[in-house]
Amino acid sequence: MSLKLFLYFAIFRIANVFLIQSQFDPDEYWQNLEPSYCFIFGDDPTFDSKSSCPGLTWEWKRRRQSQNETYVLSSDSGNVNHPFIDSLVFGLEGPVRSFASILPTLLFYFVIRRYRWDSSWMVSRGPLVINSIFVAAVTDWTVWYASSRLRPLNKGQSNGTQNKKTTNTLVFWCIYCQLSSWFNAYTLIRTYSNSLETVLLSLSFALVSPVRQVCLIQISKVSLAGLTETYYYSINTKLIDP
Repeated sequence: MSLKLFLYFAIFRIANVFLIQSQFDPDEYWQNLEPSYCFIFGDDPTFDSKSSCPGLTWEWKRRRQSQNETYVLSSDSGNVNHPFIDSLVFGLEGPVRSFASILPTLLFYFVIRRYRWDSSWMVSRGPLVINSIFVAAVTDWTVWYASSRLRPLNKGQSNGTQNKKTTNTLVFWCIYCQLSSWFNAYTLIRTYSNSLETVLLSLSFALVSPVRQVCLIQISKVSLAGLTETYYYSINTKLIDP
């Protein structure tokens, strides 16, 4: 049942991709498509401060040219740092955005380059199809999963048949609101960091739903919520001087 519903959601969201032919704001390119393209197809995967990749924003560029500068600074100060510490410092001088947020697009670009499927449509619209399946459709599925496990609160003696009917009605309206949301249709399939953040949070909330709690579920929901904050930690570093 759940797999069948997911396939319906995936078909719906793929059709959603072909119905959207407009642009919303530059973030869907700056946050995902441009750094992914530069990393896979470009000649400068290090993203240093002098990256020649057009349109690459400062949050994807390194503030230090090379790791050798770490050793220069160490020798000038008279201190010899451990290589691990130097590597850690160099990492902190890197892009303030995490590559976890663009991992689906990176993998997709790697595949189409490997098999020479990198047409203009595949590069520009292909990531939206990936998002429609692994982000939008999964989010729709989590809404169904969570709503199907909600139980009505009755003060009197519960009636199994009535409760089941109430639950089915609740599930229907939750799915209806999710699929008929024009904003979800317009933005959830796009390659925003917020789209991946949405599906991770939705999955973590859905794992709270079952009445029977399992240790693995507890670990999974905490991990997903933590991953959301990990890959989008740049929200806390917006004021860092590039």
